Amino acid sequence: ARKSGALFCYVMDAFALDSSLIPGIADFLGTNILVVINKTDILPANISRKELLEGVDRRLSLQHIKPVGYLVTSAFKDFDNKDFIATIDRFRKGKDVYFVGVSRVGKSALINNFLKFYDNPTDRTITKERIADSDMALTAIPLDAGSSLYDTPGIFNPTSLLNQIDRRALKYVIPKERVKSRTESLRDGEALLLG
Repeated sequence: ARKSGALFCYVMDAFALDSSLIPGIADFLGTNILVVINKTDILPANISRKELLEGVDRRLSLQHIKPVGYLVTSAFKDFDNKDFIATIDRFRKGKDVYFVGVSRVGKSALINNFLKFYDNPTDRTITKERIADSDMALTAIPLDAGSSLYDTPGIFNPTSLLNQIDRRALKYVIPKERVKSRTESLRDGEALLLG
């Protein structure tokens, strides 16, 4: 995919940016990388788009990743399918598209929203393609006669707390609504316990 100039949509979780990073991924993605920042609907209202992009850019530069662009979105609220498709089309230049990222960043949720509005322009069907020597598969969605959008399996990040928590408990940990900022003042000898 890298050799063919495919577009890699590197999906990051706006609420857990550091957990979204995949050490060493730059060696596999090439130079045509669109960073898709998901779950922006739950960030505190006082975090601006500029601050978010600066934070993402800072983290990616440490990984030697220079994206060609950014797509700031949310798979759950106010998903703009037209903007989603237009942004991907602008950067893919007729090539395949691969959605990659850490597990639980919302790659499949984004793809599922895309599929709600999907109108197959080809006679090809959506397929599952097995990854050699593994139990994993890619979902291939035709974009035109010669290219597809691939939903890849999530990459396990052992440093992510989201990968340490039982899947059934995640619904209690990950917020569903916008998080509100709160300021606390501590005096000497005081501590703040979150749990």
